[in-house]
Amino acid sequence: SLASDRVRTLSAVSDVPSALARLSIAALSDASGTQMQERPFSRVRRTSHASRLLRGVQLSLWDNIFGPSVEQVWEARHAVLSSDIQNTTAKHSLARAVFLESGVFDSELHVLAEIGILIAAVSFVAPYQSSSTTFALSAIMEKDCFPRYTVIHPVMEDRLIHLAGKLRVYLDRSRQSALAMFSEEVDQLFPEVEALWNVRIPPRVPFSRTLICNPECDADFLARVITSHLQTHCRTIVFGNDIARVNTYVHTLCLFISEKERKLSSLSVGVESQFVPDVVVQGVSTVLDITDESLIRSRFPCTIVDIDAMVVQQCLPLHVYNLVRREYLEAEIETRLQRRARGASSSFRMSEPLFHPYKSSSPLVRSTLNDVYRRPVQLREALLVQATRIWLAKSQALVRAVQHLLGRRSQVGEGFVRRLREDLGLVNEEDYLVIIGIAERLCPGIYTVVQGNPAAVGERVLKLFESF
Repeated sequence: SLASDRVRTLSAVSDVPSALARLSIAALSDASGTQMQERPFSRVRRTSHASRLLRGVQLSLWDNIFGPSVEQVWEARHAVLSSDIQNTTAKHSLARAVFLESGVFDSELHVLAEIGILIAAVSFVAPYQSSSTTFALSAIMEKDCFPRYTVIHPVMEDRLIHLAGKLRVYLDRSRQSALAMFSEEVDQLFPEVEALWNVRIPPRVPFSRTLICNPECDADFLARVITSHLQTHCRTIVFGNDIARVNTYVHTLCLFISEKERKLSSLSVGVESQFVPDVVVQGVSTVLDITDESLIRSRFPCTIVDIDAMVVQQCLPLHVYNLVRREYLEAEIETRLQRRARGASSSFRMSEPLFHPYKSSSPLVRSTLNDVYRRPVQLREALLVQATRIWLAKSQALVRAVQHLLGRRSQVGEGFVRRLREDLGLVNEEDYLVIIGIAERLCPGIYTVVQGNPAAVGERVLKLFESF
């Protein structure tokens, strides 16, 4: 009965704001019969950025008197968000406001065909005036963009949660200037989303343009590239002076990703090709604009391939990368607040280098490439597909085994992982990292579960020393 009561309450949430507003206005009427005016209409700020996807960003809050209220709107250039769209966005984004707990980010996606918009929203609890209330940060898009948006949604969700976390700290630490600082953060979202909108590769990779069909490089180097590519969850940046060669490598690496991931990949087009965080496989003309600060914005670690110098650099493992990324995002907020307060310029230094030269390769990948290259060209694509399916089957077996264990225990032990690697024929460390890298794409979070959370390990070691 409790579950059914909760469902009925959720379904009735949309009627709560208007009812609250009517009751409050009626109760606050003065003796002369004039009613109290509703909350003043929110401030609307137009950005200098145009976007084919993002019409605007809206900050809404739950008012205990008026219900969902629009606090601030940032419109894209040439876009106009009517009051009806703004109010509807606030109403849907805060639909579950009364059930949200402090410290939780609740992400939702709404498709409103009747008014032709798409809303990605993140709601959270933050300080407001003398208490706390629920806010919602919403990205408003055209409904017709939905098929393309499904590819970008995980990135948009990550960016909105990151922005919401910043705003919560700004409201807590510097309430008077919170919106001013936050406006600068929101401005950066428009060009970033537009860059993701522009990248895509045709779903069908032309096999004749890959290095599997026409080997133009050292086989050992290609094995290193593919191994690191798979270990970093198929996130790779390729750069070099020869655009055609760069694109050949990009096409080759796209053989190992899905059609959906190819829609978020890009070829090099020369000097105009710039690095874009969270693009799966991308060819760029130079790495001069790629900094640690831009790389750490991506949700996954990546591989950087210099085809001119034949050098492969690999980012930190995912479970370590996530810890460093969280530290960076937290330090970014502190740095911004210090600059605002003191006018000082400070920068965050990574606790350890993001990249290291990658000089080994997986025997599994090497043997596959050697086998493929021994076959006639017309048979190579089929053989490669068969090999990737075997890798996929090993990854699926790993995921199922871990899920089965977690159904009986709270964590995965080292002994279990060792036996599982032996059963799957993954004694070699590079082979194991390839398979678990693929498994993370199938079941997000499995990598950290199996490899361990560095933060949790550090806490256990600290407690161990404190016990002496």
